[in-house]
Amino acid sequence: MSSDGLNINTEATIVIRPGSLSQIILEPQSVSTSPSGQLSFSVLAIDEFGNPLTNIVTTFKADISACQFDAFGGFTAGAGAGAYVNVVVVEATDGAILTNASAHVRIDLGPLKQLLLLPETATVQEDGEATFTASALDGWGNVVDDAIIGFDRASDAGRIAPKGHFVAAVLAGVFRGAVKVVASSSDGSIAAASDVNVTQGAIDHVLIEPSATELRAAQTISFTARAFDGFGNRIESARIAWEASGSKGTIGLEGILSAGGHAGFYADAVIAAAELGGVSLESPASIRVTPGPLSHATPAPGLIQLTLGSIIQLEFPQGFDRHGNPVAGAVVIWSVADETAGEVIQPICRRPIPR
Repeated sequence: MSSDGLNINTEATIVIRPGSLSQIILEPQSVSTSPSGQLSFSVLAIDEFGNPLTNIVTTFKADISACQFDAFGGFTAGAGAGAYVNVVVVEATDGAILTNASAHVRIDLGPLKQLLLLPETATVQEDGEATFTASALDGWGNVVDDAIIGFDRASDAGRIAPKGHFVAAVLAGVFRGAVKVVASSSDGSIAAASDVNVTQGAIDHVLIEPSATELRAAQTISFTARAFDGFGNRIESARIAWEASGSKGTIGLEGILSAGGHAGFYADAVIAAAELGGVSLESPASIRVTPGPLSHATPAPGLIQLTLGSIIQLEFPQGFDRHGNPVAGAVVIWSVADETAGEVIQPICRRPIPR
C-alpha cells in the first residue's frame, strides 16, 4: 500500500487442502510368488487432482485360496499354484465415499519334491490287469506338469506299459516293490514303488498223496491233498474235505485213514474234495488192504482114528488175521504130542494160500 510516498507491505498465507477421496492405488497390481511366499502391498489414497490423502480408513480383503493376511497387514500366499485374478482387494472410506482397488496374484510351482504312485499295493489275479497312476508333485501338492514319468517293473510280478497298464504274471505271490516309477524334471528326479499281490485263480485240479498205497487191515495212514489253479499255483485257502466209507475204512478231517477189516483192492477208495468260492473239485486215491498179522487158524480135527501102521494125509490148517482175512505164506509146523501115537512124515511144510 502506498500513501504520501509511504509504502507498506503485508502478506497472507493460503492453505490448499486436498479434495475428497477420489481414487485408491494398490501397488503392485500384479505379483508373482512361490507357494506360501510372503507378499507386500502399499496403498495410496488420492483426490481427483492426485493429491495424497491421509487418515483414510483402508481394509484389505483376500481370497483365502490365493493368500491370507494377518492382523499386522502381512500377506502369505496360498499353497495352490495358479493365476488368481483380482484376489487381493483394498477398500478405502472417506465419510460416505467408498472406493476400492485390486491386485492379481500368481503362485508358481515349487520344485519337484513328491511322487505319488497309486495304488500303493495292488491285488491282481494271475494273468489279470491293473492300472497304476503316478503324479509328480511339488512340496505343496501341486502337480508338476513338465515332469517326465516312466514306469518299469522290478520283479517277476508281471509286465507294465509306459502309461501304467499292468498285466500280472502267472506266478502267485507277494512281490515287494514290483512296480517302479521315476519322475524327472529340471529340479532332479524322484522314484517310488508299489507292491503287487498276485493271487491264484480258480481251482483247476487237486493233488492227493499218496495216490495209491498199500496197508494192512485196520492200519492207519495219513493222506494230504493240495488244490492248484490252472497255472500250478497252490491255493492255500481252499477247504479240503475227505470221504471214505464201508470196507474202505474211515477217514477224518485231517486226512487220516483207518483201513477197514476186509482185505482187497479198492479203486478210488479215498476222495479229497477241494472247495473255494463256490468251485469244488475232487481227486481220488486207491488203496490195497492186506491181511493183518496171523491171529488164528482153522482148528485141527478133534479125533483121528487109524489102524496100526496106516497113513493119513491131514488137511493143512488155514491161517487168518483177527478180521478173518486169510494170511498167505503162513508156516505150518507139525508135531506129535504123544510119540507113541505115531510120527509126522513131513514135519515142516508150506502151503500157498490163494488170494
